Amino acid sequence: MPKLSIIVPVYNAEKSLPICLDSLLSQTMTDINFWLVNDGSTDNSLEVCQQYANIDSRFHVINQKNAGAGKARDNGIYQCDGDFIGFVDADDWIETDMFEKMYDAAIRNDCDVVRCNVVMHRNGKVRERWNPPFCNQVLDKTRIEQEFIPLLIAPESEKDFDHRLLRGCYCYIFLKDTVVNNHIHFTDFRSGEDVIFSIEMLLNSKRMFVLPNTFYHYMIYNTDTLSKSIKAINDPQRQKTRAFMTKLLKDTSGYPIVVERWKQEDRRVVYLDIRIAAVYAQGLSSIKRLKLIRNVLVSDESRRAFKDKIDRSLPLQMYMLYLLIKWKCALLLLLAVKYKLRKA
Repeated sequence: MPKLSIIVPVYNAEKSLPICLDSLLSQTMTDINFWLVNDGSTDNSLEVCQQYANIDSRFHVINQKNAGAGKARDNGIYQCDGDFIGFVDADDWIETDMFEKMYDAAIRNDCDVVRCNVVMHRNGKVRERWNPPFCNQVLDKTRIEQEFIPLLIAPESEKDFDHRLLRGCYCYIFLKDTVVNNHIHFTDFRSGEDVIFSIEMLLNSKRMFVLPNTFYHYMIYNTDTLSKSIKAINDPQRQKTRAFMTKLLKDTSGYPIVVERWKQEDRRVVYLDIRIAAVYAQGLSSIKRLKLIRNVLVSDESRRAFKDKIDRSLPLQMYMLYLLIKWKCALLLLLAVKYKLRKA
């Protein structure tokens, strides 16, 4: 039985897949295997996966009908045989010593979960994401609930929102027995399913360790994503995800902190809805964009998010934009957001 199994959900990733799989092939940890779950790809992804399985017996290929990344990961979890499990997305890549260092940290500190840092690549720019202040420390269940999980929602200070932790499941390794014994699965939500999985795993873990090392390279190839689609504005999926997370967290010692952090997240989400309407609503006239912004401003989500006073310690530009949202100044927001992003 290997010490670690890595699960890679694959869907139409033939162009990026070789870079990802080469980074797995070059791992310094040897007692490891890789489970490539082809999620009904219509390109040559399955053939690429099979090529690597032919090269190295540690690669295993699972082929399934298209069911989404969550189902693909679940399929991998319940077929793999490692003591610990980890995830890598098919369009990302990792440093060669990532899993050796993470597994070593798990065993040395007797932890169910280990997390590393992430660097994001987007439009030729590289940005290392912020790590929490308790790197190289063991967190027990209380600290996981009261310190770590709230940081996945938002940082302590709203002015640092852009530096919050990335929330996906790809920068962790998890003890597999914790997953199986607690019947933890990925949801079928369109987005956020990996966040929910990570939080559920953390809540069922006794101890975790956070490494400061930047091991995972998160690649953003397509900037015209769902987050910039009109369909994402006031998406009911958000309420569904929040309800699920509330059910998970409401009885934990950190829940009051999480509720306060959600207020930050809600304000940023409303701003992003306005940004989509103002800038990314392709093919719409200014009048229709203005109507979309007005609909956002009068929504229950906006009313709740901007009920409290705006934090004066926010960067001036964001503070002014938040005031315009609170005052429901649709036309000024349309002009201000377009100008802000044109300069960015």
